[in-house]
Amino acid sequence: MNSLKNGNRELLIVPFIHPPAIRMREFWRKKHGEKLAQKMEEKIEDVANELLSRAAERIKPFKIDAIFLEGLCHKMDATLLEHLLDGGESSSLEILVGPNKLVEILRYLRKNGARLEKTESYTAYKLAHQLSSFPNLFHLLGGICYIRDLWMSHNIGRKLKKGERGIIFYGCGHDVVPYLGLHSPDIQIWRVISQAELNEKLLEILEYFDSICR
Repeated sequence: MNSLKNGNRELLIVPFIHPPAIRMREFWRKKHGEKLAQKMEEKIEDVANELLSRAAERIKPFKIDAIFLEGLCHKMDATLLEHLLDGGESSSLEILVGPNKLVEILRYLRKNGARLEKTESYTAYKLAHQLSSFPNLFHLLGGICYIRDLWMSHNIGRKLKKGERGIIFYGCGHDVVPYLGLHSPDIQIWRVISQAELNEKLLEILEYFDSICR
């Protein structure tokens, strides 16, 4: 598992659950009050870190060469994040990256020699958000994730070298696999967290919300 032979390429995929966006947090506070909103945020964080803890154990046997991360739109972003991971404050990283367990995993991978790669296109990222203002066109194109996933898969195919193993972390609404098959069918895929596991945990969050908001 530690090395790849014959110039093969491999990609490990780790979907994770995002902390709620600021607008969503504000909506929860207005609708449910500060106390319930805090409980909802804490539940999401607990479940997100639980799934990432599973991922952390499963990737330990692998030598990872390249890290791809949703939201890295510029080479400068990757360079700055590498600097922070190699010695920055965890609180700053959690604002930039997400769940604290993800920060731990990224630091572990960096310590073991993995490089961070520019993953997204800033143009595609902005275009996806702008198109969301035009519902009909947005729906026709498959939504915000489609546009970003297409470009992420393109970057992975270009930047993952022969004989390398990469890993990508992205929110659970994304999926690069269908698009990798279009232009980089040689890349072997392993889903570190299965869709069944992800669905189970998302349902757990929804059931918890339902129980406290009745």
